[in-house]
Amino acid sequence: MKLAQGLLAAGFSLCVASANAGVITHDFDGFADGTDISGVEIGYTTISASNGVIVTGGAIGNSSSYRADFDMFGVIAVSIDLADSLGGLDGLFLQAYDNTDTLLGSSTATASSATLDLFAPSISYVEFGGLGGAEVYGDNLSVTSIDVGGSGFGTLSTPLPAALPLMASALAGVMYCGRRARNRK
Repeated sequence: MKLAQGLLAAGFSLCVASANAGVITHDFDGFADGTDISGVEIGYTTISASNGVIVTGGAIGNSSSYRADFDMFGVIAVSIDLADSLGGLDGLFLQAYDNTDTLLGSSTATASSATLDLFAPSISYVEFGGLGGAEVYGDNLSVTSIDVGGSGFGTLSTPLPAALPLMASALAGVMYCGRRARNRK
């Protein structure tokens, strides 16, 4: 019977854990070339830059740095592809902050293009761009979120039906163990 209880607990735990996590990637290809998306909601973030953010060739560009504010709770990872368009940078950077503007972590690269990743609890916004002031282009902004409080707009979550097979297998295991125990008596 302990095996049955363990199977039930494991299935329920996996069900709950997988029902509330999600990853979304925005590749900016939905915007026409020349569109200024500075301060515009793009589904889950607000992208802003001091001199505007222009979509060109499916990537954001025309600034040396950007800020993306997240409209969801529980952001734990961010990734972005960055490229120095003019080749004049000292490097690329990605920095994550919480809602009190405390730096949670940073990632840098010295190459002219790189994918930068950050993992930190409770990320509210990130800043990314180039060191040295030249233009930087970014694409494939990817955010991993765990909805820890039903944040409303922008909340990422895996649909509950995806977790139902786990729960069903746990219940089947409990029924099987119960039937074996009754047959032994």
